[in-house]
Amino acid sequence: MPEANEVKKLVLLGLMLAIAGCAAAKKEEKVVRARDASMDAAAQKLIVTRSTTVDGHPKVTDLGPVQGRCGNDPTGQDTFARENLREAAIRQYGDKVNAITNAYGYFVVGNTASLEQEPGSSEGHFECSGTAVHFDETASSTK
Repeated sequence: MPEANEVKKLVLLGLMLAIAGCAAAKKEEKVVRARDASMDAAAQKLIVTRSTTVDGHPKVTDLGPVQGRCGNDPTGQDTFARENLREAAIRQYGDKVNAITNAYGYFVVGNTASLEQEPGSSEGHFECSGTAVHFDETASSTK
């Protein structure tokens, strides 16, 4: 019967490893969900405008260009499998980015799409670009 004991030990070891793996996977899932929630909150705070200025913020510093997926409206909050314009700005510039100015969208035709069809009716997707900016808010000084 020593073989039966060895089989039981192997089965028990396999169960222990499976349980440990599930715990690690659940922990990783919590981390991913927290990161997604943090990204969503940061993305909702960003101002996206087609203009080159942001109302109420006369002084800004250009951080640089940013590009990401979008619907046909670059100011929208659409979500995609790949990062959208807002998420791309946050990943690229972190908490320095307050807004995206000069935002515009364009249709990217897929490899098998017909160029003769209207955007949205052929295979492809919308991309958006703009300029990530940081607000230069100065503390009010007394005169």
